[in-house]
Amino acid sequence: MEFLFVVKKLLGWLIAPLPIVFFLLGAALILCRCGWKKAGIRVGALSLVAFLFMSMPLTSQLLLKPLEFKFPKLPLENRDAMIALDFDYVVVLGCWHRDDEKLPLAAKPASCSLTRTVQAVQIWHQFPEKRLIFTGTSDRNGGVSDPEMNSQVAASLGVSVDNIEVLSGAYDTEDEARSLQKKVGNSKFIVISSARHLARVQYVFAQHNLSPILSPAEYHTSHGEVTWRSFIPRASSLRKSEVAIYEALGNIWVRLKTLF
Repeated sequence: MEFLFVVKKLLGWLIAPLPIVFFLLGAALILCRCGWKKAGIRVGALSLVAFLFMSMPLTSQLLLKPLEFKFPKLPLENRDAMIALDFDYVVVLGCWHRDDEKLPLAAKPASCSLTRTVQAVQIWHQFPEKRLIFTGTSDRNGGVSDPEMNSQVAASLGVSVDNIEVLSGAYDTEDEARSLQKKVGNSKFIVISSARHLARVQYVFAQHNLSPILSPAEYHTSHGEVTWRSFIPRASSLRKSEVAIYEALGNIWVRLKTLF
Protein backbone atom coordinates (compact mmCIF):
# COMPACT_ATOMS: atom_id res chain seq x y z
CA MET A 1 0.00 0.00 0.00
CA GLU A 2 2.82 2.42 0.83
CA PHE A 3 4.44 1.70 -2.57
CA LEU A 4 1.21 2.54 -4.43
CA PHE A 5 0.87 5.68 -2.32
CA VAL A 6 4.37 6.83 -3.32
CA VAL A 7 3.71 6.03 -6.99
CA LYS A 8 0.47 8.02 -6.91
CA LYS A 9 2.17 11.01 -5.27
CA LEU A 10 5.03 10.86 -7.77
CA LEU A 11 2.68 10.77 -10.75
CA GLY A 12 0.71 13.65 -9.28
CA TRP A 13 3.90 15.69 -9.00
CA LEU A 14 5.11 14.85 -12.51
CA ILE A 15 1.83 15.94 -14.12
CA ALA A 16 1.76 19.22 -12.18
CA PRO A 17 2.13 22.50 -14.18
CA LEU A 18 5.69 23.37 -13.11
CA PRO A 19 7.30 19.98 -13.94
CA ILE A 20 5.52 20.01 -17.31
CA VAL A 21 6.91 23.48 -18.04
CA PHE A 22 10.42 22.33 -17.09
CA PHE A 23 10.00 19.27 -19.29
CA LEU A 24 8.98 21.43 -22.25
CA LEU A 25 11.91 23.79 -21.66
CA GLY A 26 14.29 20.83 -21.55
CA ALA A 27 12.80 19.47 -24.76
CA ALA A 28 13.22 22.90 -26.37
CA LEU A 29 16.91 23.03 -25.43
CA ILE A 30 17.49 19.52 -26.77
CA LEU A 31 15.78 20.38 -30.06
CA CYS A 32 17.88 23.51 -30.44
CA ARG A 33 21.13 21.65 -29.74
CA CYS A 34 20.17 18.92 -32.20
CA GLY A 35 19.72 21.41 -35.03
CA TRP A 36 15.95 21.81 -34.92
CA LYS A 37 16.12 25.41 -33.77
CA LYS A 38 12.74 26.47 -35.13
CA ALA A 39 10.97 23.56 -33.42
CA GLY A 40 12.89 24.25 -30.22
CA ILE A 41 11.80 27.90 -30.22
CA ARG A 42 8.18 26.86 -30.71
CA VAL A 43 8.31 24.36 -27.85
CA GLY A 44 10.04 26.95 -25.62
CA ALA A 45 7.38 29.52 -26.47
CA LEU A 46 4.69 26.93 -25.70
CA SER A 47 6.23 26.30 -22.26
CA LEU A 48 6.26 30.04 -21.50
CA VAL A 49 2.63 30.44 -22.60
CA ALA A 50 1.61 27.41 -20.49
CA PHE A 51 3.47 28.82 -17.48
CA LEU A 52 1.80 32.23 -17.77
CA PHE A 53 -1.63 30.72 -18.41
CA MET A 54 -1.50 28.41 -15.38
CA SER A 55 -0.22 31.31 -13.23
CA MET A 56 -3.21 33.57 -13.90
CA PRO A 57 -5.73 33.93 -11.03
CA LEU A 58 -8.54 33.53 -13.56
CA THR A 59 -7.22 30.12 -14.65
CA SER A 60 -6.88 28.77 -11.11
CA GLN A 61 -10.33 30.11 -10.27
CA LEU A 62 -11.93 28.40 -13.26
CA LEU A 63 -10.18 25.13 -12.42
CA LEU A 64 -11.05 25.17 -8.71
CA LYS A 65 -14.63 26.44 -8.69
CA PRO A 66 -16.24 23.27 -10.10
CA LEU A 67 -14.40 21.26 -7.45
CA GLU A 68 -14.84 23.53 -4.45
CA PHE A 69 -18.47 24.55 -4.90
CA LYS A 70 -19.93 21.19 -5.86
CA PHE A 71 -21.23 20.74 -2.32
CA PRO A 72 -22.78 23.48 -0.15
CA LYS A 73 -21.40 24.41 3.24
CA LEU A 74 -23.11 23.03 6.33
CA PRO A 75 -25.42 25.42 8.26
CA LEU A 76 -23.01 25.58 11.20
CA GLU A 77 -24.58 28.77 12.57
CA ASN A 78 -28.09 27.28 12.53
CA ARG A 79 -28.39 24.91 15.49
CA ASP A 80 -31.85 23.65 14.52
CA ALA A 81 -30.63 22.75 11.05
CA MET A 82 -27.62 20.96 12.54
CA ILE A 83 -29.86 19.03 14.98
CA ALA A 84 -31.95 17.88 12.01
CA LEU A 85 -28.86 16.20 10.54
CA ASP A 86 -29.05 13.70 13.42
CA PHE A 87 -25.38 12.71 13.32
CA ASP A 88 -23.38 10.63 15.81
CA TYR A 89 -19.77 11.42 14.88
CA VAL A 90 -17.70 14.22 13.40
CA VAL A 91 -14.83 12.90 11.28
CA VAL A 92 -11.85 15.06 10.34
CA LEU A 93 -9.90 13.65 7.41
CA GLY A 94 -6.15 13.96 7.67
CA CYS A 95 -3.84 16.49 6.12
CA TRP A 96 -0.18 17.27 6.76
CA HIS A 97 1.62 19.21 9.49
CA ARG A 98 5.08 20.48 10.42
CA ASP A 99 6.67 18.44 13.19
CA ASP A 100 8.91 21.30 14.37
CA GLU A 101 9.18 21.89 18.09
CA LYS A 102 10.29 25.49 17.51
CA LEU A 103 6.83 26.29 16.15
CA PRO A 104 3.82 27.07 18.37
CA LEU A 105 1.01 24.52 18.23
CA ALA A 106 -1.23 26.70 16.06
CA ALA A 107 1.53 27.00 13.42
CA LYS A 108 2.26 23.28 13.12
CA PRO A 109 -0.83 22.13 11.18
CA ALA A 110 -1.01 23.08 7.50
CA SER A 111 -3.92 25.31 6.51
CA CYS A 112 -5.84 22.27 5.25
CA SER A 113 -5.49 20.61 8.66
CA LEU A 114 -6.20 23.72 10.70
CA THR A 115 -9.40 24.72 8.90
CA ARG A 116 -10.79 21.18 9.13
CA THR A 117 -9.97 20.95 12.83
CA VAL A 118 -11.40 24.36 13.67
CA GLN A 119 -14.66 23.48 11.94
CA ALA A 120 -14.88 20.23 13.91
CA VAL A 121 -14.34 22.17 17.14
CA GLN A 122 -17.11 24.59 16.12
CA ILE A 123 -19.50 21.69 15.79
CA TRP A 124 -18.37 20.06 19.04
CA HIS A 125 -18.98 23.22 21.07
CA GLN A 126 -22.59 23.11 19.89
CA PHE A 127 -22.86 19.36 20.50
CA PRO A 128 -20.36 18.44 23.25
CA GLU A 129 -21.81 14.93 23.53
CA LYS A 130 -20.55 14.04 20.03
CA ARG A 131 -17.25 12.28 19.38
CA LEU A 132 -14.59 13.71 17.10
CA ILE A 133 -12.62 11.18 15.04
CA PHE A 134 -9.33 12.26 13.48
CA THR A 135 -7.88 10.14 10.67
CA GLY A 136 -4.74 10.33 8.58
CA THR A 137 -1.20 9.21 7.94
CA SER A 138 1.17 7.99 10.63
CA ASP A 139 4.43 9.91 10.90
CA ARG A 140 7.23 8.03 9.12
CA ASN A 141 9.99 9.56 11.25
CA GLY A 142 8.71 8.51 14.65
CA GLY A 143 7.08 11.85 15.46
CA VAL A 144 3.48 12.86 15.89
CA SER A 145 1.04 11.63 13.23
CA ASP A 146 -1.20 14.01 11.31
CA PRO A 147 -4.41 13.02 13.16
CA GLU A 148 -2.63 13.19 16.51
CA MET A 149 -1.50 16.73 15.74
CA ASN A 150 -5.04 17.73 14.77
CA SER A 151 -6.40 16.17 17.97
CA GLN A 152 -3.91 18.17 20.02
CA VAL A 153 -5.14 21.37 18.40
CA ALA A 154 -8.75 20.38 19.08
CA ALA A 155 -7.96 19.65 22.74
CA SER A 156 -6.21 23.02 23.07
CA LEU A 157 -9.42 24.67 21.84
CA GLY A 158 -11.48 23.10 24.59
CA VAL A 159 -12.58 19.72 23.24
CA SER A 160 -12.68 17.08 25.97
CA VAL A 161 -10.07 14.36 25.39
CA ASP A 162 -12.79 11.84 26.27
CA ASN A 163 -14.59 12.89 23.09
CA ILE A 164 -11.56 12.55 20.84
CA GLU A 165 -10.50 9.44 18.97
CA VAL A 166 -7.48 9.10 16.68
CA LEU A 167 -7.29 6.63 13.78
CA SER A 168 -3.73 6.74 12.46
CA GLY A 169 -2.16 4.75 9.65
CA ALA A 170 -4.29 5.67 6.61
CA TYR A 171 -2.24 6.57 3.54
CA ASP A 172 -5.11 7.91 1.45
CA THR A 173 -8.86 8.48 1.31
CA GLU A 174 -9.55 4.82 0.59
CA ASP A 175 -7.64 3.72 3.70
CA GLU A 176 -9.58 6.26 5.74
CA ALA A 177 -12.86 4.87 4.41
CA ARG A 178 -11.86 1.33 5.39
CA SER A 179 -10.94 2.29 8.94
CA LEU A 180 -14.10 4.36 9.35
CA GLN A 181 -16.31 1.57 8.03
CA LYS A 182 -15.04 -0.61 10.84
CA LYS A 183 -15.42 2.15 13.42
CA VAL A 184 -18.75 3.82 12.67
CA GLY A 185 -20.58 1.07 10.78
CA ASN A 186 -24.04 2.34 9.83
CA SER A 187 -23.94 5.37 12.13
CA LYS A 188 -24.54 8.80 10.65
CA PHE A 189 -21.52 11.07 10.65
CA ILE A 190 -20.24 14.37 9.33
CA VAL A 191 -16.99 14.20 7.40
CA ILE A 192 -14.88 17.36 7.17
CA SER A 193 -12.30 17.90 4.46
CA SER A 194 -11.09 20.51 2.00
CA ALA A 195 -13.85 21.57 -0.37
CA ARG A 196 -12.00 20.36 -3.47
CA HIS A 197 -11.56 16.91 -1.93
CA LEU A 198 -15.20 16.12 -1.19
CA ALA A 199 -16.13 14.72 -4.62
CA ARG A 200 -13.46 12.06 -4.17
CA VAL A 201 -14.55 11.47 -0.58
CA GLN A 202 -18.15 10.90 -1.65
CA TYR A 203 -17.15 8.44 -4.38
CA VAL A 204 -14.65 6.45 -2.30
CA PHE A 205 -16.86 6.29 0.78
CA ALA A 206 -19.78 5.07 -1.31
CA GLN A 207 -17.57 2.17 -2.46
CA HIS A 208 -17.35 1.18 1.23
CA ASN A 209 -21.09 1.57 1.91
CA LEU A 210 -20.65 4.84 3.77
CA SER A 211 -22.91 7.86 3.25
CA PRO A 212 -21.36 10.73 5.18
CA ILE A 213 -22.74 14.23 5.56
CA LEU A 214 -20.17 16.24 3.61
CA SER A 215 -18.79 19.41 5.13
CA PRO A 216 -16.33 21.55 3.13
CA ALA A 217 -13.81 23.46 5.24
CA GLU A 218 -10.81 24.77 3.27
CA TYR A 219 -11.26 26.84 0.10
CA HIS A 220 -8.67 28.18 -2.34
CA THR A 221 -11.09 30.29 -4.35
CA SER A 222 -14.33 32.23 -4.02
CA HIS A 223 -17.04 33.89 -6.09
CA GLY A 224 -15.07 37.09 -6.56
CA GLU A 225 -15.46 39.32 -9.60
CA VAL A 226 -13.20 39.08 -12.64
CA THR A 227 -10.99 42.18 -12.83
CA TRP A 228 -7.79 43.13 -14.61
CA ARG A 229 -5.88 41.60 -11.68
CA SER A 230 -7.35 38.23 -12.65
CA PHE A 231 -5.03 38.22 -15.67
CA ILE A 232 -1.78 39.08 -13.85
CA PRO A 233 0.29 35.91 -13.28
CA ARG A 234 1.07 35.09 -9.64
CA ALA A 235 3.01 32.31 -7.95
CA SER A 236 0.08 31.68 -5.60
CA SER A 237 -2.23 31.15 -8.58
CA LEU A 238 0.19 28.64 -10.09
CA ARG A 239 0.04 26.71 -6.83
CA LYS A 240 -3.77 26.79 -6.88
CA SER A 241 -3.83 25.50 -10.46
CA GLU A 242 -1.53 22.69 -9.36
CA VAL A 243 -3.90 21.85 -6.48
CA ALA A 244 -6.88 21.72 -8.87
CA ILE A 245 -5.07 19.47 -11.36
CA TYR A 246 -3.87 17.16 -8.59
CA GLU A 247 -7.40 16.77 -7.25
CA ALA A 248 -8.84 16.15 -10.72
CA LEU A 249 -6.23 13.44 -11.26
CA GLY A 250 -7.11 11.99 -7.86
CA ASN A 251 -10.75 11.71 -8.93
CA ILE A 252 -9.68 9.90 -12.10
CA TRP A 253 -7.36 7.61 -10.13
CA VAL A 254 -10.04 6.34 -7.72
CA ARG A 255 -12.42 5.64 -10.57
CA LEU A 256 -9.81 3.75 -12.55
CA LYS A 257 -9.01 1.61 -9.51
CA THR A 258 -12.59 0.35 -9.39
CA LEU A 259 -12.18 -1.04 -12.93
CA PHE A 260 -9.42 -3.43 -11.92
